[in-house]
Amino acid sequence: MKDEDVKIGMRVVPFQKTTWRDLSKSDAWKKGKERGYLYVTFYDREEEAWVLDQQGKYFSYSGDFFNACDFEPYIEEKRVEWVSGSIKIRMSTDNHFIVDAGVNTYIYDYLEDVIDLIKEIYTS
Repeated sequence: MKDEDVKIGMRVVPFQKTTWRDLSKSDAWKKGKERGYLYVTFYDREEEAWVLDQQGKYFSYSGDFFNACDFEPYIEEKRVEWVSGSIKIRMSTDNHFIVDAGVNTYIYDYLEDVIDLIKEIYTS
């Protein structure tokens, strides 16, 4: 990420640490890793680094310093399921619709395509 893309309060996932200690020694990441993300709490001008914390409290000094290039935005997994008869629809983590229709499985990018498939199955 770039500094201009970072917003206070956003959830992020660190994948490296180019400030101070390495990522494996980050206390904030050790505590936040199980949940899968940390919060951006503020930018420390003196250290010229972002402070990431597992609690999400603004201006929290219990976090750790990271550069913007050390983390990426956290993308929440969408767990959507709909089941009717022999059709099961769920959303994958990469935002594709997966339709299990009996013996066939279909993958679609758009909801309109899923609706067309359901209409076809139920009217045939």
